[in-house]
Amino acid sequence: LRIEPKIEFNIDLSSDRKTAKISFIKPLELGTTYTIFIGPDTKFDGSGNWGMEKIYHFQTIKYRGV
Repeated sequence: LRIEPKIEFNIDLSSDRKTAKISFIKPLELGTTYTIFIGPDTKFDGSGNWGMEKIYHFQTIKYRGV
């Protein structure tokens, strides 16, 4: 598992390995798009075809002032 842009994180899998929880060590930057790459060799057993890399994108909200 890797996240770009690079940021420190912890990941915890549930006992059945179907739920992953990602916790970030420091707050994420506002207005930034992040990409999570989950490789085919993951220990995650969620739904879908895990024999290939999965890629997810998310964006934090932008600061619009007080």
